[in-house]
Formats: sequence, structure tokens, C-alpha cells
Amino acid sequence: AQAFKDEYKAVIIGQLQKMGCSCDWDRERFTMDEQCAKAVREAFFRFFRDGLIYRGKRLVNWDPALQTAVADDECFDEEIEGAFYYLRYPLVHAGANKGDDAQPVTWDELVSRGYPGAEQHPGDEEAWITVATTRPETYLGDTAVAINPHDPRAKALRGMFVELPLVGRVIPIVEDSYVVLPEAYARSDEERGDPKAKMATGFLKVTPAHDPNDYELGRRHAAAIEAAGNAVMINIFAPDATVSDKHGWTDVGSAHQFVGMAREDARKAVVAAFKSHGLLEGVKPHRHSVKHSDRSKAIIEPYLSDQWY
Repeated sequence: AQAFKDEYKAVIIGQLQKMGCSCDWDRERFTMDEQCAKAVREAFFRFFRDGLIYRGKRLVNWDPALQTAVADDECFDEEIEGAFYYLRYPLVHAGANKGDDAQPVTWDELVSRGYPGAEQHPGDEEAWITVATTRPETYLGDTAVAINPHDPRAKALRGMFVELPLVGRVIPIVEDSYVVLPEAYARSDEERGDPKAKMATGFLKVTPAHDPNDYELGRRHAAAIEAAGNAVMINIFAPDATVSDKHGWTDVGSAHQFVGMAREDARKAVVAAFKSHGLLEGVKPHRHSVKHSDRSKAIIEPYLSDQWY
């Protein structure tokens, strides 16, 4: 910003003077001048002291190339070739006490609970659910899995959890009407006509620190997430969008192999890891719109940042 100002200041000031603007040029200021910066700090201090402002973590449009937040009007949407990745999450019962090992859920147990389709699997095998996502690398920051309360599978899963492969984090299954019902369980022509219904499994991975919709989901179900012993929001990226365990992600488990990777490389590595563990159900090509930074053209990363209110 300082370099840009130095380059264009003379041109802009010259134009104003040629137009006859009768400014007091001796009192010219730039917003990043030390005098202005000092005034801002003093004002913030006074507001904070008087209880008029507070600071909290909120999602912003983060440009990982420039490593700065950008406004909505500094972004543009562009369609890219992507895919829906179908990842299996093992179902478990959480331990009675923090630190206790989670106990696998079998298909027989789901049959006894009336879970549709459970009888099609070997009864003594460990059961799982399948999430569909365009960003498999963010599973490292999942804090819940959501299902629509009108989904016929929801009742059978109440009180159950899933365990994130490699990470080992045990997260709750929550019910939220935001989740799109898959075509098989749609209740109306409108629900069947939703384009997402064709791709959906009915299970939505919730990553509050890296998606604006998941952010709201996480806030709505914060009590259930915290009761499972997890933070509501887990940031897995450094400011340059590489996977990091230094900015909020601490329960890395056996997922150290992803640390330090760029998000694009981490996506490939996560998919490969799920495949090697027999947990990748499939991949479907999917063209979708993604937000980009107008300044650097980099793909925007929803990112937690300290904001004042």
C-alpha cells in the first residue's frame, strides 16, 4: 500500500491542484502516516476501555497469496473444474470419559435401530457414513457431521459419533435442516429438484473455520461440539494456505503427513490416504463456482481473523 501511494500520490495531487481544489496542502495526510496510526490506536484504546468495542474471531475472505483480508467487492466468482469426493467416516460410540477409546458401531446395531439399508452389510463389520465434499483436505478441521432431521436415518444415529480417520478426533452427529436431503429421501418435487440433491449423501461434514455456512452450523451446535471435548472452530491452515499445526490445530493424531502441504497438494494426499484405508467411496467430476481474489487471482480461503465490533 505504501509503494502504491508513493507511485501515484504525485499524479493524484497534481490532478486535484489543476482542478483548483483549495485544500490546505501543508496538512496533507496519508492513512498510514505515523500520526494517523497513533490516532487510530488511541481511539481504539478509549473505545475498548469504555466497553464500546470488543474483539472476536470471524471468518473473512483471505487472500493466501497476499496474506491479507479482502472485501466482498474485491472478489469475483469463477467456475472451475472440480469434483465431489465421497469419504467414509467410521461410526463410533464416544468413551464414557475424556480420553477413553471410542467403541466402533456395527451394522447389526444399526439394523436393531432401524437404520435404512443397514441389513445390506455384514452385521459384524464396523459401520460408517459417507460425506460428500468438494474440499476433502478440510476434513482435518471437521468438528461435526450434520444430517437433516427429516432424513429417515437421523433417528437411528442419535447419540452416535464419527471418528475422523488418521486424525482420530471423535465428533458428534448433529441434526440441522440446512442439510440437503438426497434424492432417495426427498419429500417433495422441490427437494428432488435441488441440484445438490443429485450429489448429496445426506451427511454434511462441518468445518466451521473454513466455510461460511459451516461457521453458522458450528455456532448453532456449539454445545454438542464442546460436549464432545472439541473446539467449535479448528483452523488447519497457515496464512499462506499451507496445512499447519501452529494456528489452532493441535490434535494432529497420525495426520502429520499433511502438515506443510499446500491446500491443493493436501487435497490429493487426503484422497490418496482415504483410498489406501478403503474409505474413499468414489469421486464425481463437478464444475462449480469458486471465489477468487481480484488482486492476486488466488482462490479465496475463508479464514478466521480477529475482528473488532
